[in-house]
Amino acid sequence: MTAFQASRMRDLEQFFILQTAIDRIPDPETRAALEKQKKEISERLETR
Repeated sequence: MTAFQASRMRDLEQFFILQTAIDRIPDPETRAALEKQKKEISERLETR
């Protein structure tokens, strides 16, 4: 596995972990922060 593939896999894993957390956390401020992180990862995945 190349470093690029490993990095992409980590991003995908983190994306899905964040999605699960967002679905389960009721606090709006925490959800907003997690959504921001998820958006950053999503943008990074789209540009690769």
